[in-house]
Amino acid sequence: WSRDVKECHASILPTLGRVVVFHSTDFSFHGQPRPLSAPSGRSRRSIAMYYYTTSRPVDECWEGRCEREVTTSWYIGVS
Repeated sequence: WSRDVKECHASILPTLGRVVVFHSTDFSFHGQPRPLSAPSGRSRRSIAMYYYTTSRPVDECWEGRCEREVTTSWYIGVS
């Protein structure tokens, strides 16, 4: 998604065995634009792994403030 979360830059079909790797910054918005629906008795399974460093480039930080606490942001209804 774009930094203003108005334009989808890539759409990747979730298929069995597929791995998606991307650079995680304060602006690497990702997720499902529409609610997921699975057949009865089935659920979505995923795994997330992160590699942390002691610092990062200022252009990867919100308003250049790399010292702020990083939290998860939820955007409901973005399509």
